[in-house]
Amino acid sequence: MTNLYRLLASLCVTSTFLVAQVQILSLKDVRAGMKGTGLTVFSGSTVQKFDAEILGVIENATPGQSIILARLSGGPLAETGVIQGMSGSPVYIDGKLIGAVALGFAFSKEPICGIRPIEEMVAAGSPKTPAAAAKRVRLGDSEVAHVFSEPESIPAGMLRLTPVRTPLQLSGFTEQTLAHFSPLANRLGLELAQGFSGAAPQPPPAQTTADAATAPVPGSMISVQLMRGDMQVAADGTVTHVDGNRLYAFGHRFLGVGTTGLPFARSEVLTVLPNLSTSFKITRSGTPLGVIEQDRSVTISGAIGATPHLAPFRLNVQRETASGDRLLEKAYRMEMVRDPFLSPLLLQMAIFSAVDATERTSGAATISLNAVLRFQNGVPPLRIANQFSGTSMVALAAALNVAVPVGYALQSGFDELKLESVEVNLVSYESRRELNLDQVWASSNEADPGEEIEIHAVLIDAGGAPLQRQFRYTIPRGAPAGPLYFSVADAASLNMLDLPKLTAIVPRNPRQLVDLVNDLRGNGNLYLRVWRQEPTYSIQGADLPAPPPSAALILDSSTDVKGGRNAIQNAAVAEMNLSLGNFAVSGSRTIRVDVKSN
Repeated sequence: MTNLYRLLASLCVTSTFLVAQVQILSLKDVRAGMKGTGLTVFSGSTVQKFDAEILGVIENATPGQSIILARLSGGPLAETGVIQGMSGSPVYIDGKLIGAVALGFAFSKEPICGIRPIEEMVAAGSPKTPAAAAKRVRLGDSEVAHVFSEPESIPAGMLRLTPVRTPLQLSGFTEQTLAHFSPLANRLGLELAQGFSGAAPQPPPAQTTADAATAPVPGSMISVQLMRGDMQVAADGTVTHVDGNRLYAFGHRFLGVGTTGLPFARSEVLTVLPNLSTSFKITRSGTPLGVIEQDRSVTISGAIGATPHLAPFRLNVQRETASGDRLLEKAYRMEMVRDPFLSPLLLQMAIFSAVDATERTSGAATISLNAVLRFQNGVPPLRIANQFSGTSMVALAAALNVAVPVGYALQSGFDELKLESVEVNLVSYESRRELNLDQVWASSNEADPGEEIEIHAVLIDAGGAPLQRQFRYTIPRGAPAGPLYFSVADAASLNMLDLPKLTAIVPRNPRQLVDLVNDLRGNGNLYLRVWRQEPTYSIQGADLPAPPPSAALILDSSTDVKGGRNAIQNAAVAEMNLSLGNFAVSGSRTIRVDVKSN
Protein backbone atom coordinates (compact mmCIF):
# COMPACT_ATOMS: atom_id res chain seq x y z
CA MET A 1 0.00 0.00 0.00
CA THR A 2 2.91 2.32 0.65
CA ASN A 3 3.84 2.35 -3.04
CA LEU A 4 0.21 3.06 -3.96
CA TYR A 5 0.06 6.04 -1.62
CA ARG A 6 3.28 7.39 -3.11
CA LEU A 7 1.88 7.05 -6.61
CA LEU A 8 -1.34 8.88 -5.67
CA ALA A 9 0.64 11.62 -3.96
CA SER A 10 2.77 12.17 -7.04
CA LEU A 11 -0.37 12.77 -9.12
CA CYS A 12 -1.75 15.49 -6.84
CA VAL A 13 -1.55 19.08 -8.10
CA THR A 14 -0.61 21.66 -5.46
CA SER A 15 0.68 25.21 -5.55
CA THR A 16 4.15 23.93 -4.80
CA PHE A 17 5.57 20.54 -5.54
CA LEU A 18 8.81 18.68 -5.07
CA VAL A 19 10.92 17.54 -8.04
CA ALA A 20 14.43 16.24 -7.53
CA GLN A 21 14.39 17.74 -4.00
CA VAL A 22 13.75 21.24 -5.43
CA GLN A 23 10.49 22.96 -4.54
CA ILE A 24 8.76 24.83 -7.33
CA LEU A 25 6.60 27.89 -6.79
CA SER A 26 3.57 27.88 -9.06
CA LEU A 27 3.03 30.82 -11.40
CA LYS A 28 -0.32 31.61 -9.77
CA ASP A 29 1.48 32.31 -6.48
CA VAL A 30 4.00 34.80 -7.94
CA ARG A 31 3.24 38.42 -7.00
CA ALA A 32 4.72 41.81 -7.81
CA GLY A 33 7.17 43.02 -5.15
CA MET A 34 8.51 39.56 -4.31
CA LYS A 35 12.30 39.35 -3.91
CA GLY A 36 14.27 36.47 -5.33
CA THR A 37 17.73 35.16 -6.06
CA GLY A 38 19.16 33.93 -9.37
CA LEU A 39 22.14 31.77 -10.25
CA THR A 40 24.52 32.13 -13.20
CA VAL A 41 28.23 32.21 -14.10
CA PHE A 42 29.95 35.55 -14.64
CA SER A 43 33.53 34.22 -14.66
CA GLY A 44 35.15 30.82 -14.92
CA SER A 45 32.84 27.97 -13.92
CA THR A 46 31.78 29.16 -10.47
CA VAL A 47 28.05 29.65 -10.05
CA GLN A 48 27.31 33.09 -8.60
CA LYS A 49 24.19 34.76 -7.20
CA PHE A 50 22.28 37.80 -8.42
CA ASP A 51 19.09 39.44 -7.13
CA ALA A 52 15.67 39.59 -8.78
CA GLU A 53 12.67 41.80 -7.96
CA ILE A 54 9.34 40.66 -9.40
CA LEU A 55 7.56 43.45 -11.30
CA GLY A 56 4.52 41.44 -12.30
CA VAL A 57 3.17 38.59 -14.39
CA ILE A 58 2.21 39.00 -18.05
CA GLU A 59 -0.59 36.53 -18.66
CA ASN A 60 -0.86 34.93 -22.10
CA ALA A 61 2.14 36.87 -23.39
CA THR A 62 2.15 34.43 -26.28
CA PRO A 63 -0.57 31.84 -26.96
CA GLY A 64 -0.85 29.69 -23.85
CA GLN A 65 2.34 31.08 -22.31
CA SER A 66 2.95 33.59 -19.54
CA ILE A 67 6.01 35.62 -18.54
CA ILE A 68 7.21 36.84 -15.14
CA LEU A 69 8.67 40.35 -15.44
CA ALA A 70 11.62 41.08 -13.13
CA ARG A 71 14.38 43.60 -12.48
CA LEU A 72 17.82 42.03 -11.94
CA SER A 73 20.75 43.36 -9.92
CA GLY A 74 24.09 42.22 -8.57
CA GLY A 75 27.39 41.25 -10.13
CA PRO A 76 28.11 43.19 -13.34
CA LEU A 77 24.40 43.52 -14.27
CA ALA A 78 24.14 47.24 -13.51
CA GLU A 79 26.76 47.86 -16.21
CA THR A 80 25.90 45.12 -18.66
CA GLY A 81 22.14 44.64 -18.44
CA VAL A 82 20.80 41.20 -19.27
CA ILE A 83 23.68 39.20 -20.77
CA GLN A 84 23.68 36.82 -23.70
CA GLY A 85 24.48 33.43 -22.18
CA MET A 86 22.27 34.08 -19.13
CA SER A 87 19.37 32.34 -20.87
CA GLY A 88 18.23 29.61 -18.50
CA SER A 89 19.61 31.19 -15.32
CA PRO A 90 17.28 29.91 -12.54
CA VAL A 91 15.45 32.35 -10.27
CA TYR A 92 14.23 31.33 -6.79
CA ILE A 93 11.84 32.93 -4.31
CA ASP A 94 12.23 31.73 -0.73
CA GLY A 95 14.23 28.79 -2.09
CA LYS A 96 11.48 27.76 -4.50
CA LEU A 97 12.23 27.72 -8.24
CA ILE A 98 9.96 29.97 -10.31
CA GLY A 99 11.66 29.80 -13.71
CA ALA A 100 14.52 30.88 -15.96
CA VAL A 101 15.81 34.20 -17.27
CA ALA A 102 14.80 33.95 -20.92
CA LEU A 103 13.74 37.27 -22.44
CA GLY A 104 14.91 40.86 -22.52
CA PHE A 105 14.56 44.28 -24.16
CA ALA A 106 17.18 45.30 -26.72
CA PHE A 107 19.06 48.52 -25.80
CA SER A 108 17.41 48.59 -22.37
CA LYS A 109 19.06 50.89 -19.83
CA GLU A 110 18.11 48.55 -16.98
CA PRO A 111 18.51 44.78 -16.52
CA ILE A 112 14.78 44.05 -16.85
CA CYS A 113 14.02 40.55 -18.07
CA GLY A 114 11.28 38.06 -18.72
CA ILE A 115 11.38 34.86 -16.65
CA ARG A 116 9.98 31.69 -18.20
CA PRO A 117 7.86 29.73 -15.66
CA ILE A 118 9.52 26.44 -14.81
CA GLU A 119 6.19 24.59 -15.12
CA GLU A 120 6.04 25.39 -18.83
CA MET A 121 9.64 24.30 -19.31
CA VAL A 122 9.18 20.93 -17.61
CA ALA A 123 5.96 20.21 -19.49
CA ALA A 124 7.46 21.05 -22.89
CA GLY A 125 10.84 19.41 -22.30
CA SER A 126 9.55 16.01 -21.25
CA PRO A 127 11.33 13.13 -23.04
CA LYS A 128 7.86 11.83 -23.91
CA THR A 129 6.99 14.97 -25.91
CA PRO A 130 5.79 13.56 -29.26
CA ALA A 131 7.80 14.33 -32.36
CA ALA A 132 6.04 16.16 -35.17
CA ALA A 133 4.88 13.90 -37.96
CA ALA A 134 7.19 14.13 -40.96
CA LYS A 135 5.71 14.72 -44.38
CA ARG A 136 6.88 13.44 -47.73
CA VAL A 137 8.47 16.14 -49.87
CA ARG A 138 8.96 16.56 -53.59
CA LEU A 139 12.19 17.65 -55.21
CA GLY A 140 10.63 20.98 -56.17
CA ASP A 141 9.17 21.87 -52.78
CA SER A 142 10.26 25.32 -51.64
CA GLU A 143 11.14 24.01 -48.16
CA VAL A 144 14.01 21.98 -49.61
CA ALA A 145 16.07 25.07 -50.40
CA HIS A 146 15.67 26.46 -46.87
CA VAL A 147 17.56 24.99 -43.99
CA PHE A 148 15.21 26.55 -41.42
CA SER A 149 11.54 27.34 -41.62
CA GLU A 150 11.34 30.60 -39.64
CA PRO A 151 12.15 33.42 -42.07
CA GLU A 152 10.59 36.24 -40.08
CA SER A 153 12.98 38.36 -38.06
CA ILE A 154 12.29 40.62 -35.09
CA PRO A 155 13.90 44.06 -35.61
CA ALA A 156 16.30 45.02 -32.84
CA GLY A 157 15.18 47.79 -30.54
CA MET A 158 11.44 47.25 -30.87
CA LEU A 159 9.45 47.70 -27.68
CA ARG A 160 8.82 44.06 -27.02
CA LEU A 161 10.26 41.25 -24.97
CA THR A 162 12.30 38.95 -27.17
CA PRO A 163 14.29 35.82 -26.31
CA VAL A 164 17.79 36.68 -25.14
CA ARG A 165 19.82 35.96 -28.26
CA THR A 166 21.86 32.79 -28.05
CA PRO A 167 25.52 33.43 -28.94
CA LEU A 168 26.52 30.84 -31.54
CA GLN A 169 30.29 30.53 -31.37
CA LEU A 170 32.11 29.62 -34.60
CA SER A 171 35.74 28.51 -34.36
CA GLY A 172 37.84 27.76 -37.42
CA PHE A 173 35.55 29.74 -39.75
CA THR A 174 36.48 32.79 -41.82
CA GLU A 175 35.12 36.31 -41.28
CA GLN A 176 33.40 36.16 -44.67
CA THR A 177 31.47 33.08 -43.52
CA LEU A 178 30.14 34.95 -40.51
CA ALA A 179 29.22 37.96 -42.66
CA HIS A 180 27.34 35.81 -45.17
CA PHE A 181 25.43 33.61 -42.71
CA SER A 182 24.78 36.17 -39.94
CA PRO A 183 21.45 37.38 -41.44
CA LEU A 184 20.11 33.82 -41.37
CA ALA A 185 21.33 33.34 -37.80
CA ASN A 186 19.69 36.61 -36.73
CA ARG A 187 16.34 35.45 -38.11
CA LEU A 188 16.69 32.41 -35.87
CA GLY A 189 17.38 34.50 -32.77
CA LEU A 190 21.11 33.69 -32.84
CA GLU A 191 24.22 35.85 -32.90
CA LEU A 192 27.25 34.53 -34.76
CA ALA A 193 30.54 35.21 -33.03
CA GLN A 194 34.08 34.29 -34.05
CA GLY A 195 37.21 33.97 -31.99
CA PHE A 196 35.36 33.82 -28.66
CA SER A 197 35.04 30.05 -28.40
CA GLY A 198 38.44 28.47 -28.14
CA ALA A 199 37.46 24.87 -27.63
CA ALA A 200 39.16 23.13 -24.76
CA PRO A 201 40.89 19.84 -25.63
CA GLN A 202 38.36 17.01 -25.91
CA PRO A 203 38.88 14.14 -23.46
CA PRO A 204 39.22 10.53 -24.62
CA PRO A 205 35.93 8.70 -25.37
CA ALA A 206 36.14 6.80 -22.08
CA GLN A 207 35.92 10.10 -20.20
CA THR A 208 33.09 11.73 -22.10
CA THR A 209 30.33 11.12 -19.56
CA ALA A 210 29.70 13.45 -16.66
CA ASP A 211 30.75 12.40 -13.17
CA ALA A 212 29.90 13.91 -9.78
CA ALA A 213 32.63 16.54 -10.12
CA THR A 214 31.63 17.72 -13.60
CA ALA A 215 27.86 17.13 -13.59
CA PRO A 216 25.91 20.30 -14.41
CA VAL A 217 24.01 22.10 -11.66
CA PRO A 218 21.45 24.92 -11.80
CA GLY A 219 23.22 28.12 -12.79
CA SER A 220 26.17 26.42 -14.51
CA MET A 221 27.00 27.05 -18.18
CA ILE A 222 26.61 24.50 -20.95
CA SER A 223 27.59 24.60 -24.60
CA VAL A 224 25.29 22.90 -27.14
CA GLN A 225 27.60 21.62 -29.86
CA LEU A 226 26.47 21.36 -33.47
CA MET A 227 29.92 20.62 -34.89
CA ARG A 228 33.24 19.88 -33.25
CA GLY A 229 36.76 19.24 -34.49
CA ASP A 230 38.79 21.45 -36.83
CA MET A 231 35.69 23.60 -37.13
CA GLN A 232 33.40 24.10 -34.16
CA VAL A 233 29.86 25.48 -33.90
CA ALA A 234 28.44 25.74 -30.39
CA ALA A 235 25.83 27.76 -28.49
CA ASP A 236 26.09 28.70 -24.83
CA GLY A 237 23.39 29.03 -22.21
CA THR A 238 22.62 28.34 -18.57
CA VAL A 239 21.18 25.31 -16.77
CA THR A 240 17.83 26.00 -15.11
CA HIS A 241 16.88 22.73 -13.46
CA VAL A 242 18.26 19.21 -13.01
CA ASP A 243 15.90 16.31 -12.24
CA GLY A 244 17.94 13.13 -11.86
CA ASN A 245 19.73 12.78 -15.17
CA ARG A 246 17.27 15.17 -16.87
CA LEU A 247 18.43 18.72 -17.59
CA TYR A 248 16.38 21.81 -18.53
CA ALA A 249 18.06 24.97 -19.85
CA PHE A 250 17.80 28.25 -21.86
CA GLY A 251 14.11 29.04 -21.07
CA HIS A 252 13.44 29.48 -24.79
CA ARG A 253 14.06 27.56 -27.97
CA PHE A 254 17.54 27.14 -29.33
CA LEU A 255 16.66 26.42 -32.96
CA GLY A 256 13.15 25.08 -32.54
CA VAL A 257 13.91 21.75 -34.22
CA GLY A 258 11.80 19.72 -31.79
CA THR A 259 12.97 16.19 -31.06
CA THR A 260 16.70 16.09 -31.77
CA GLY A 261 20.06 14.78 -30.55
CA LEU A 262 22.51 17.62 -29.91
CA PRO A 263 25.58 16.98 -27.73
CA PHE A 264 26.23 19.44 -24.93
CA ALA A 265 29.37 20.11 -22.92
CA ARG A 266 30.51 22.09 -19.92
CA SER A 267 31.28 25.72 -20.76
CA GLU A 268 33.68 28.12 -19.08
CA VAL A 269 33.22 31.89 -19.05
CA LEU A 270 36.42 33.75 -19.88
CA THR A 271 34.90 37.18 -19.33
CA VAL A 272 31.74 39.26 -19.75
CA LEU A 273 31.90 41.95 -22.42
CA PRO A 274 29.54 44.92 -21.90
CA ASN A 275 27.86 46.06 -25.13
CA LEU A 276 25.50 48.93 -26.01
CA SER A 277 23.08 46.55 -27.70
CA THR A 278 23.35 43.31 -25.72
CA SER A 279 26.28 42.29 -23.51
CA PHE A 280 27.60 38.77 -23.89
CA LYS A 281 29.80 36.14 -22.28
CA ILE A 282 33.03 35.08 -23.96
CA THR A 283 33.28 31.33 -23.39
CA ARG A 284 34.95 28.11 -24.36
CA SER A 285 33.66 24.53 -24.41
CA GLY A 286 34.96 21.77 -22.17
CA THR A 287 34.02 18.28 -21.02
CA PRO A 288 31.13 16.57 -22.88
CA LEU A 289 28.14 16.07 -20.58
CA GLY A 290 25.26 14.51 -22.51
CA VAL A 291 22.67 14.99 -25.24
CA ILE A 292 19.91 17.59 -25.76
CA GLU A 293 16.85 15.61 -26.83
CA GLN A 294 14.15 18.30 -26.98
CA ASP A 295 14.39 21.80 -28.48
CA ARG A 296 10.98 23.35 -27.79
CA SER A 297 9.57 26.88 -27.78
CA VAL A 298 10.14 27.39 -24.02
CA THR A 299 13.15 25.20 -23.22
CA ILE A 300 15.79 22.78 -24.30
CA SER A 301 16.11 19.55 -22.32
CA GLY A 302 18.26 16.47 -22.44
CA ALA A 303 19.88 13.52 -20.74
CA ILE A 304 23.05 13.92 -18.70
CA GLY A 305 25.59 11.18 -19.46
CA ALA A 306 23.98 10.16 -22.77
CA THR A 307 26.29 9.51 -25.72
CA PRO A 308 25.64 11.57 -28.88
CA HIS A 309 25.47 9.94 -32.29
CA LEU A 310 27.48 12.25 -34.54
CA ALA A 311 28.34 11.94 -38.21
CA PRO A 312 32.05 12.06 -39.16
CA PHE A 313 32.67 14.84 -41.69
CA ARG A 314 35.83 14.83 -43.81
CA LEU A 315 36.53 17.87 -46.00
CA ASN A 316 39.59 17.96 -48.25
CA VAL A 317 40.65 21.03 -50.23
CA GLN A 318 43.20 20.58 -53.03
CA ARG A 319 44.69 22.94 -55.59
CA GLU A 320 45.80 21.94 -59.07
CA THR A 321 48.99 23.59 -60.27
CA ALA A 322 49.82 24.66 -63.82
CA SER A 323 51.73 21.39 -64.29
CA GLY A 324 48.64 19.34 -63.37
CA ASP A 325 49.84 18.29 -59.91
CA ARG A 326 47.34 18.40 -57.05
CA LEU A 327 48.49 19.79 -53.72
CA LEU A 328 46.54 19.21 -50.53
CA GLU A 329 45.78 22.65 -49.10
CA LYS A 330 43.87 21.56 -46.02
CA ALA A 331 42.25 18.43 -44.61
CA TYR A 332 39.45 19.15 -42.14
CA ARG A 333 38.18 16.50 -39.73
CA MET A 334 34.96 17.17 -37.84
CA GLU A 335 31.91 15.51 -36.29
CA MET A 336 28.49 17.07 -36.73
CA VAL A 337 24.95 16.47 -35.54
CA ARG A 338 22.64 14.21 -37.55
CA ASP A 339 19.73 16.58 -37.94
CA PRO A 340 17.44 17.17 -40.94
CA PHE A 341 17.65 20.97 -40.62
CA LEU A 342 21.03 21.56 -39.01
CA SER A 343 23.22 19.20 -41.03
CA PRO A 344 22.61 20.93 -44.41
CA LEU A 345 23.40 24.35 -42.92
CA LEU A 346 26.56 23.10 -41.21
CA LEU A 347 27.77 21.52 -44.44
CA GLN A 348 27.07 24.73 -46.33
CA MET A 349 28.97 26.90 -43.82
CA ALA A 350 31.94 24.51 -43.59
CA ILE A 351 32.38 24.17 -47.37
CA PHE A 352 32.04 27.91 -47.89
CA SER A 353 34.59 28.64 -45.17
CA ALA A 354 37.07 26.01 -46.38
CA VAL A 355 37.15 27.54 -49.86
CA ASP A 356 37.23 31.08 -48.50
CA ALA A 357 40.16 30.25 -46.18
CA THR A 358 42.49 28.75 -48.77
CA GLU A 359 41.34 29.77 -52.26
CA ARG A 360 40.56 32.98 -54.09
CA THR A 361 36.99 34.21 -53.72
CA SER A 362 37.18 37.01 -56.31
CA GLY A 363 38.59 36.83 -59.80
CA ALA A 364 38.62 33.87 -62.15
CA ALA A 365 38.24 30.56 -60.30
CA THR A 366 36.92 27.03 -60.77
CA ILE A 367 35.96 24.44 -58.18
CA SER A 368 35.54 20.75 -58.87
CA LEU A 369 33.29 19.14 -56.26
CA ASN A 370 32.83 15.48 -55.36
CA ALA A 371 30.80 14.51 -52.32
CA VAL A 372 29.63 11.18 -50.90
CA LEU A 373 27.01 11.02 -48.16
CA ARG A 374 26.51 7.61 -46.61
CA PHE A 375 23.41 6.55 -44.73
CA GLN A 376 22.61 3.87 -42.19
CA ASN A 377 20.25 0.91 -42.68
CA GLY A 378 21.74 -0.20 -46.01
CA VAL A 379 20.51 2.83 -47.98
CA PRO A 380 22.82 3.47 -50.97
CA PRO A 381 25.07 6.55 -50.75
CA LEU A 382 24.10 9.90 -52.21
CA ARG A 383 26.75 11.14 -54.64
CA ILE A 384 27.26 14.68 -55.89
CA ALA A 385 29.73 15.69 -58.62
CA ASN A 386 29.79 19.12 -60.23
CA GLN A 387 32.00 21.90 -61.54
CA PHE A 388 31.64 25.61 -60.74
CA SER A 389 33.40 28.41 -62.58
CA GLY A 390 33.15 32.19 -62.52
CA THR A 391 34.57 35.38 -61.06
CA SER A 392 32.45 35.55 -57.88
CA MET A 393 30.20 33.45 -55.61
CA VAL A 394 31.87 30.22 -56.74
CA ALA A 395 32.34 29.01 -53.16
CA LEU A 396 28.68 29.69 -52.35
CA ALA A 397 27.52 27.78 -55.44
CA ALA A 398 29.60 24.76 -54.44
CA ALA A 399 28.33 24.87 -50.85
CA LEU A 400 24.68 25.11 -51.93
CA ASN A 401 25.15 22.21 -54.35
CA VAL A 402 25.77 19.97 -51.33
CA ALA A 403 23.36 21.55 -48.85
CA VAL A 404 20.20 21.45 -50.98
CA PRO A 405 20.28 17.73 -51.95
CA VAL A 406 21.20 16.80 -48.39
CA GLY A 407 18.32 18.90 -47.05
CA TYR A 408 15.95 17.25 -49.50
CA ALA A 409 17.05 13.77 -48.44
CA LEU A 410 17.09 14.35 -44.68
CA GLN A 411 13.78 16.26 -44.67
CA SER A 412 12.02 13.62 -46.76
CA GLY A 413 10.30 12.04 -43.76
CA PHE A 414 11.93 8.62 -44.11
CA ASP A 415 13.15 7.43 -40.72
CA GLU A 416 15.59 5.08 -42.44
CA LEU A 417 17.54 8.02 -43.89
CA LYS A 418 19.96 8.56 -41.02
CA LEU A 419 23.24 10.18 -41.95
CA GLU A 420 26.24 7.92 -41.35
CA SER A 421 29.16 10.00 -42.68
CA VAL A 422 30.04 12.79 -45.11
CA GLU A 423 33.11 13.14 -47.32
CA VAL A 424 33.63 16.18 -49.53
CA ASN A 425 36.59 16.67 -51.88
CA LEU A 426 37.20 20.04 -53.50
CA VAL A 427 39.78 20.81 -56.20
CA SER A 428 40.36 24.48 -57.02
CA TYR A 429 41.84 26.09 -60.13
CA GLU A 430 42.86 29.73 -60.41
CA SER A 431 41.32 30.07 -63.85
CA ARG A 432 37.91 29.87 -65.49
CA ARG A 433 37.63 26.31 -66.73
CA GLU A 434 34.50 26.81 -68.80
CA LEU A 435 33.28 25.39 -72.09
CA ASN A 436 30.43 27.17 -73.87
CA LEU A 437 28.54 25.33 -76.59
CA ASP A 438 28.92 27.23 -79.87
CA GLN A 439 27.82 25.04 -82.80
CA VAL A 440 25.95 21.78 -83.42
CA TRP A 441 25.33 19.98 -86.74
CA ALA A 442 24.46 16.51 -88.01
CA SER A 443 26.26 14.43 -90.60
CA SER A 444 22.98 14.37 -92.57
CA ASN A 445 19.63 16.15 -92.44
CA GLU A 446 17.81 12.96 -93.49
CA ALA A 447 18.28 9.36 -92.45
CA ASP A 448 16.71 5.92 -92.83
CA PRO A 449 15.75 3.69 -89.89
CA GLY A 450 18.84 1.69 -88.90
CA GLU A 451 21.23 4.39 -90.17
CA GLU A 452 23.93 5.91 -87.92
CA ILE A 453 23.96 9.68 -87.48
CA GLU A 454 26.96 11.69 -86.27
CA ILE A 455 26.16 14.75 -84.16
CA HIS A 456 29.05 17.22 -84.04
CA ALA A 457 29.47 19.85 -81.31
CA VAL A 458 31.98 22.70 -81.03
CA LEU A 459 32.64 24.25 -77.61
CA ILE A 460 34.68 27.36 -76.87
CA ASP A 461 36.85 27.63 -73.75
CA ALA A 462 37.43 30.79 -71.69
CA GLY A 463 40.38 31.72 -73.90
CA GLY A 464 38.40 31.41 -77.13
CA ALA A 465 39.96 28.12 -78.26
CA PRO A 466 37.55 25.62 -79.93
CA LEU A 467 37.05 22.03 -78.77
CA GLN A 468 35.16 19.58 -81.01
CA ARG A 469 33.31 16.46 -79.83
CA GLN A 470 30.86 14.11 -81.50
CA PHE A 471 28.08 11.68 -80.62
CA ARG A 472 27.06 8.66 -82.70
CA TYR A 473 23.43 7.60 -82.72
CA THR A 474 21.79 4.80 -84.69
CA ILE A 475 18.16 5.39 -85.57
CA PRO A 476 16.21 2.29 -84.45
CA ARG A 477 14.79 0.03 -87.12
CA GLY A 478 11.06 0.49 -87.30
CA ALA A 479 11.31 4.12 -86.12
CA PRO A 480 8.30 6.16 -87.36
CA ALA A 481 8.83 8.59 -90.20
CA GLY A 482 8.96 12.27 -89.34
CA PRO A 483 11.16 14.80 -87.58
CA LEU A 484 13.59 13.58 -84.93
CA TYR A 485 15.24 16.20 -82.72
CA PHE A 486 18.77 16.17 -81.29
CA SER A 487 19.45 18.50 -78.35
CA VAL A 488 23.07 18.95 -77.30
CA ALA A 489 22.97 20.63 -73.91
CA ASP A 490 24.49 21.18 -70.51
CA ALA A 491 23.22 19.52 -67.33
CA ALA A 492 21.24 22.52 -66.08
CA SER A 493 19.23 22.81 -69.30
CA LEU A 494 18.16 19.17 -69.29
CA ASN A 495 17.51 19.12 -65.53
CA MET A 496 15.18 22.10 -65.98
CA LEU A 497 13.35 20.35 -68.82
CA ASP A 498 12.78 17.36 -66.56
CA LEU A 499 11.82 19.46 -63.53
CA PRO A 500 8.01 19.28 -64.03
CA LYS A 501 7.97 15.49 -63.96
CA LEU A 502 10.64 15.28 -61.23
CA THR A 503 8.67 17.58 -58.95
CA ALA A 504 5.59 15.41 -59.44
CA ILE A 505 7.34 12.41 -57.91
CA VAL A 506 6.84 11.63 -54.24
CA PRO A 507 9.48 8.97 -53.47
CA ARG A 508 7.97 5.87 -51.89
CA ASN A 509 11.12 4.62 -50.17
CA PRO A 510 14.63 5.89 -49.30
CA ARG A 511 16.30 4.04 -52.18
CA GLN A 512 14.03 5.67 -54.73
CA LEU A 513 14.74 9.09 -53.22
CA VAL A 514 18.52 8.62 -53.32
CA ASP A 515 18.34 7.29 -56.88
CA LEU A 516 16.33 10.35 -57.90
CA VAL A 517 19.03 12.71 -56.59
CA ASN A 518 21.88 10.60 -57.98
CA ASP A 519 20.24 10.65 -61.42
CA LEU A 520 20.46 14.45 -61.62
CA ARG A 521 23.02 15.36 -64.26
CA GLY A 522 26.36 16.91 -63.37
CA ASN A 523 27.61 19.94 -65.30
CA GLY A 524 31.01 18.47 -66.11
CA ASN A 525 29.41 16.50 -68.99
CA LEU A 526 27.98 17.35 -72.39
CA TYR A 527 24.66 15.62 -73.07
CA LEU A 528 22.78 14.53 -76.17
CA ARG A 529 19.03 14.04 -75.87
CA VAL A 530 17.15 12.48 -78.80
CA TRP A 531 13.43 13.28 -78.77
CA ARG A 532 10.31 13.70 -80.83
CA GLN A 533 7.05 15.58 -80.38
CA GLU A 534 4.18 13.25 -79.64
CA PRO A 535 1.51 12.56 -76.99
CA THR A 536 3.44 11.41 -73.92
CA TYR A 537 2.62 10.39 -70.37
CA SER A 538 4.98 10.68 -67.41
CA ILE A 539 4.59 7.99 -64.76
CA GLN A 540 6.84 8.28 -61.68
CA GLY A 541 9.39 10.19 -63.75
CA ALA A 542 9.46 7.78 -66.73
CA ASP A 543 8.15 8.80 -70.16
CA LEU A 544 5.62 6.59 -71.90
CA PRO A 545 5.34 7.95 -75.47
CA ALA A 546 2.36 7.22 -77.78
CA PRO A 547 0.64 4.43 -75.82
CA PRO A 548 -2.15 2.41 -77.48
CA PRO A 549 -5.57 4.11 -77.32
CA SER A 550 -6.84 1.64 -74.72
CA ALA A 551 -3.86 2.34 -72.45
CA ALA A 552 -4.18 6.09 -73.01
CA LEU A 553 -7.80 5.96 -71.87
CA ILE A 554 -6.75 4.34 -68.60
CA LEU A 555 -3.85 6.74 -68.11
CA ASP A 556 -6.08 9.76 -68.71
CA SER A 557 -8.13 8.79 -65.66
CA SER A 558 -5.10 8.28 -63.40
CA THR A 559 -4.22 11.01 -60.89
CA ASP A 560 -0.58 9.91 -61.02
CA VAL A 561 -0.18 10.96 -64.66
CA LYS A 562 1.00 14.40 -65.64
CA GLY A 563 -0.25 15.68 -68.99
CA GLY A 564 -3.46 14.97 -70.90
CA ARG A 565 -3.93 12.54 -73.73
CA ASN A 566 -3.86 15.27 -76.41
CA ALA A 567 -0.98 17.27 -74.88
CA ILE A 568 2.10 17.42 -77.11
CA GLN A 569 5.23 16.84 -75.07
CA ASN A 570 8.88 16.21 -75.80
CA ALA A 571 9.16 12.44 -75.59
CA ALA A 572 12.75 11.41 -74.89
CA VAL A 573 13.86 8.58 -77.17
CA ALA A 574 17.49 8.28 -76.03
CA GLU A 575 20.17 10.10 -74.05
CA MET A 576 23.96 9.86 -73.90
CA ASN A 577 26.77 11.97 -72.47
CA LEU A 578 30.46 12.75 -72.85
CA SER A 579 32.74 13.67 -69.94
CA LEU A 580 34.75 16.85 -70.57
CA GLY A 581 36.96 16.63 -67.50
CA ASN A 582 37.04 19.33 -64.84
CA PHE A 583 35.26 21.95 -66.92
CA ALA A 584 31.91 23.61 -66.31
CA VAL A 585 29.83 23.15 -69.44
CA SER A 586 27.08 25.57 -70.50
CA GLY A 587 24.84 26.08 -73.52
CA SER A 588 22.14 24.28 -75.47
CA ARG A 589 21.49 23.74 -79.19
CA THR A 590 18.81 21.68 -80.97
CA ILE A 591 18.85 20.42 -84.57
CA ARG A 592 16.37 18.34 -86.62
CA VAL A 593 16.88 15.21 -88.69
CA ASP A 594 14.01 13.84 -90.80
CA VAL A 595 13.51 10.11 -90.61
CA LYS A 596 12.41 8.61 -93.91
CA SER A 597 9.56 6.15 -94.16
CA ASN A 598 10.42 2.44 -94.23
